[in-house]
Amino acid sequence: MKYALEERIGEPSLFCGRKQEMELLMNWSHQINAIKLRKIHTCRVD
Repeated sequence: MKYALEERIGEPSLFCGRKQEMELLMNWSHQINAIKLRKIHTCRVD
């Protein structure tokens, strides 16, 4: 018979704020991509 073991990942207070930090980083990366796309569109020569 198999039993699930309790998972211990550490002190919960150390993980608080991770969601906000990830949102900040994702927003930052989206802004970089938007700047790259604007540069590509403005540099095209037809």
